[in-house]
Amino acid sequence: MYFDTHTHYDWEQFNNRKNLFQKIKDYKILNIGISLESIKKCILYSSDNKNMYNSVGIHPMNANNLVDFNEIEKYINSKTIAIGETGIDYKFDYLDDQRILFKEHIKLSIKYELPLIIHCRKAHSELYDILKNETLPGAVMHCYSGNEEYAKKFLELGYYFGFDGPITRSDKFDNIIELIPIDKIVVETDAPLMPSFPYEEDSISDSTQLKYIIEKIAKIKKIDIEQATKIIYNNSLNLFKIKL
Repeated sequence: MYFDTHTHYDWEQFNNRKNLFQKIKDYKILNIGISLESIKKCILYSSDNKNMYNSVGIHPMNANNLVDFNEIEKYINSKTIAIGETGIDYKFDYLDDQRILFKEHIKLSIKYELPLIIHCRKAHSELYDILKNETLPGAVMHCYSGNEEYAKKFLELGYYFGFDGPITRSDKFDNIIELIPIDKIVVETDAPLMPSFPYEEDSISDSTQLKYIIEKIAKIKKIDIEQATKIIYNNSLNLFKIKL
């Protein structure tokens, strides 16, 4: 009962995908599109692997590349379960391009009734000001890094929150996880990034590390690990409207 809601298995760090995909064949996996090239690979994996799905989107770090956004739309297929990853990231320049692209993703999310995967770095106030006026069919705050104030605001909008390996390395996320209802939490590895403890911080993450993230959430929520695993899995099915 594992659903990794955010992976990048198309990245070059994965040089033995065949063995890895065999290991996680009983997990559900969402490969995230971040560029046109990435989207194409994610679609390939989802078509070749029954347990895999794909999203379509352009990451904020790629917002300054000349992309015809209409090109993205044509890649939406039967195994596309989300739009993104998209958002605003103050680490990168070209913020006006990011804002334009983000709003295009919002339109696509609404048009196809697919949830939005939101990337946000130090831009929670601006993103909220945009999103509070939109009625999305669903959304997840990927690798949530905001404070409690904005967690409450995004909860009011009905959004889910994705948590990754860093929560296993520090207690600084505990208050946020305690605040967010268990039925609004999903787990993600962002593979190959942000490995979970006990793996080294500079190692590669993959979906087999989800159990450590869930164990930490269960500990904070003071519930049984098996119960947490089941609830979080069902949250993912609900978010992405997957019927088994």
